Amino acid sequence: MTREGCVVTGRAWSGAGRVTRVEVTDDHGGSWVDAVVDEPVSRFAWQSWSLRWQPQEPGETELWSRATDAAGNIQPLTPAWNLGGYATNSVHRVPVTVEE
Repeated sequence: MTREGCVVTGRAWSGAGRVTRVEVTDDHGGSWVDAVVDEPVSRFAWQSWSLRWQPQEPGETELWSRATDAAGNIQPLTPAWNLGGYATNSVHRVPVTVEE
């Protein structure tokens, strides 16, 4: 990816209600930016979201995304531990490399 920026997209889902908010951070949770969340296509469907992202400087970073649903549930920063690693619902983290 270059410093010119790009559109970041994803999907969000909650078993407890409609996704009402998706936030993205590129500074490990220091600040969060609201993405645009599309209307759900059905009550049980994943919801698309997008964000125009402009990196601040070249190098390695991570983009984190977290969703909030209509019941007020927010994805936690770290997953709850379990032996099999099942049903993890923590903030999604994607490593990216920004080039000049």
